[in-house]
Amino acid sequence: RYDSAAYLFDLDGTLLDSIPRIVDSTEATFRSLGIPYDHEQVMKSVGLPFAVQTRLWAGERAEEFAAKYLEIHAAKAPEPLFERTGEMLDALKARGLLLGLVTSKLRSSADEALCQAGITNHFDTIISADICTRHKPDPEPIIRALQELNLKPEDALYVGDSLYDVGCARAAGVMMVGVSWGVLNRDQLLEANVASVFDNWKDFEDWLDTTFSRVTP
Repeated sequence: RYDSAAYLFDLDGTLLDSIPRIVDSTEATFRSLGIPYDHEQVMKSVGLPFAVQTRLWAGERAEEFAAKYLEIHAAKAPEPLFERTGEMLDALKARGLLLGLVTSKLRSSADEALCQAGITNHFDTIISADICTRHKPDPEPIIRALQELNLKPEDALYVGDSLYDVGCARAAGVMMVGVSWGVLNRDQLLEANVASVFDNWKDFEDWLDTTFSRVTP
């Protein structure tokens, strides 16, 4: 039954088309600080908390990097939602479903992004990096979301786009599906053994109608 399951979503690269802004801001920060830019390293770290990323990228200059990045990032236009994201969330909420957001952003950054995108009120729980002691791919973020929603792992579905999402969902015992428009492409997600991969939200909703609707408490 639809009313017995939680649908948990990653934010960056899944709901929000934020990867280009993140990558552009990161590359500009490297350039500004005179640190060699490694695109592959940056892409592999998308999905980690910002504080972890800056330590990976800049080492002892992490605080300087973070300050410059935030300055550059703030000057760029807000990220849009991926096509039909708002309509998809509206459709799930109209069915009376529980929705959760599990993101590696800080809560303040997540709230700002959700407000700008107009989807702040869609989520019954928001798990951000600053309320967790461990982060994706550790299962803690998803486990905390399930605890807040009073659900078991088998009653939930997680939707994400990165290997950190895959690891988190798997460790938490939650079924995961991938979206092909984020960090990983379709083939990479299938290689990671997610339950299914979608190229648009319409296909995701159709799959829920025929597959995940059987989940019960």
